[in-house]
Amino acid sequence: QNKRMEFIGTAAAEARGRGLEMLAVEYEEMGELYNRKLWHELTMKAVSFVGSDLGHAENCLPFLDNFVSKFEARMNQLRYAELLCAIVVNAARANFLKIEDAIVILDL
Repeated sequence: QNKRMEFIGTAAAEARGRGLEMLAVEYEEMGELYNRKLWHELTMKAVSFVGSDLGHAENCLPFLDNFVSKFEARMNQLRYAELLCAIVVNAARANFLKIEDAIVILDL
């Protein structure tokens, strides 16, 4: 659990350091939902996050690797697939991800 929350704390601090207060707040809200074990609400927040302007590829891949991957088993699997697809599309469009890597991520 510490690693997940460490990621959230670090991501929020980095966002604030770059003047991205809304992004920092999003991370903190997701951290709070995680701490309260509100899995449905956290899932919906995560899906919303990656579909928003704040959830661009630069933020999504670390978010997936360091946070979402730790509670994915508790997520509605349809929503999890939706989340993965949004992350892959965002990352591929921004050239953060090669097609081979996208296939690995989507290998549910």
